[in-house]
Amino acid sequence: MNLRCRNILYLCSLFCLLGSASAIAQVNTDKKIIWFDGAKPLSALTEQDIVQGAKAFDGFVIQGMSGSKDNVKQGENFAWQVFSDRSYTLDPNDASRDYVGDSLITLKRLPANLMPERFIRINAAPYHPGAFDWLNNAYWDNVVHNMGVASQIASQAGLRGFFLDTEPYNSHLYNYNEWTGNPAYQGMSYDQLAAIAEKRGMQVMQALNSSMNSPYIIISFGYITVSQHIARSQLPRTGSLLIPFLDGMLKASTLSTTFADGFEEAYWHDDTPDYFNRWRVAITGPKQYNVRFQKYPDRYLEQWQLSAGLFLDRDRDTQRHSGVYGWCGDAKDRLFYSPGRLAFTVQQAARAVDKYVWVYTSGVNVWQPQGMQLALPSSYIDAIRKGMYYGNNPALGSLPPNIQDGLKASICGQ
Repeated sequence: MNLRCRNILYLCSLFCLLGSASAIAQVNTDKKIIWFDGAKPLSALTEQDIVQGAKAFDGFVIQGMSGSKDNVKQGENFAWQVFSDRSYTLDPNDASRDYVGDSLITLKRLPANLMPERFIRINAAPYHPGAFDWLNNAYWDNVVHNMGVASQIASQAGLRGFFLDTEPYNSHLYNYNEWTGNPAYQGMSYDQLAAIAEKRGMQVMQALNSSMNSPYIIISFGYITVSQHIARSQLPRTGSLLIPFLDGMLKASTLSTTFADGFEEAYWHDDTPDYFNRWRVAITGPKQYNVRFQKYPDRYLEQWQLSAGLFLDRDRDTQRHSGVYGWCGDAKDRLFYSPGRLAFTVQQAARAVDKYVWVYTSGVNVWQPQGMQLALPSSYIDAIRKGMYYGNNPALGSLPPNIQDGLKASICGQ
């Protein structure tokens, strides 16, 4: 069934439910669901891929942008190299830098009306950060330059914004205690280095705003990662430099910039119906600890929203025991998500977030047509769309809670 027919069926079902054509115009589709793409280099994406992906998702996070000097076989690409010594350019005549203009050309040729909610992924703590050094102005000048290139690409390609991945792939970068052994940092207090981290966040944000005045920026691990454990006054004990870095971004951003806590912790959600709403209150509630934690609480309340991440082929159960579940093609017989559990989870997440639910997959290729290896099963496509339909329109009722595992035999191969 193609995307047009699928949408018509949803509208028809609503018409039958409510009994009037005027009600169809009231269907809410404001909240969107996007895929954290990792299945293909950007240069290999085709119009047919986007048509296929649009059956389930409203957009995607762009990971596979590569420059002319990137070694793709070694995993090098723009997302992982922005925070590094490598310097990118959109000028094909600039031989001193890595030309990334072909990625912009690819984005412009993809159909803009399908999966339009598009974000550039940028890893803030990559595995190979080069000469990452909070005190190295030349290094940060290059990072700022690369962020400016990202801003140009996003603006010229009509993207929504950026997905800033703050997962600590290289954990020592944002930990004060890991820097104190460096001779250049000896005698420097946490507060002194935190002030520098905030300055770097400001520089990065100014670069992202350089060509986009109103970007939407999803932060995979935001303030709640730290604030749920400690008060602001205890930051020196933990040594977190990510928090002042985010402070700097917020402080320097335009007032029309929107940030969202990506709440990657939701990968391991339990099945309680109020799970996502509880965390919404904790992250955005004006009287909650996460707001009291803020250095700039007024700006936070004005500009910070909630997003939520789901891990489609997760292996952990709700008690976080690993290796319990598998995916199509492996030795496990169960999947965490049955179609019903997935639809209910998407519904609940959509009702809690301000704008975006995002879905990460490890072994699923959403670009693949149904029936092919690693393709997203058709029952999952229907579950995602059904969950978003009811998530966007709570007045129409709710899907029932569902805690059933998925049986591989009935799902895989669709």
